[in-house]
Amino acid sequence: METNKQRWKILGQDPEILLAALANILSWFVVTFCPRFLPYLLPSSPEEEQDGDTISIDATTTRCISIGRPGGMEQLRLVTLKKDICTIGYNVRHVSPAPYTPADGFELPEDCVVVKNLAFSVNYADCTIRWGLYESAKKFVGYPIVP
Repeated sequence: METNKQRWKILGQDPEILLAALANILSWFVVTFCPRFLPYLLPSSPEEEQDGDTISIDATTTRCISIGRPGGMEQLRLVTLKKDICTIGYNVRHVSPAPYTPADGFELPEDCVVVKNLAFSVNYADCTIRWGLYESAKKFVGYPIVP
């Protein structure tokens, strides 16, 4: 049974939409006027290689696009994951928490497969996630998101 909750509004808008707009304005401001503060807007995770780490790209390296939070184009980051870390779909959270998981050490269910992508694209839905406006991504997934 669905209940209709009365949501409060600011200037006639849902507060989450206003927060997403503020995140985008903040990103634009930092990129335009104080780019040295940009690293503070780009959250990293313990599973990714850090700038100080020696990164060697080979056939076993996992790279992905990660959206750390709502904001500008800089939030679409190409991330190189540490050795033996891979991405996992949000629909198989019962196997391992998304978006990153150890490549070894968990039992892959019989109805799942491992896919290696050689190329990918960013589509419109990924852009609306970056803007902070994709409702189901915020509600069911949360940040960081790896499309």
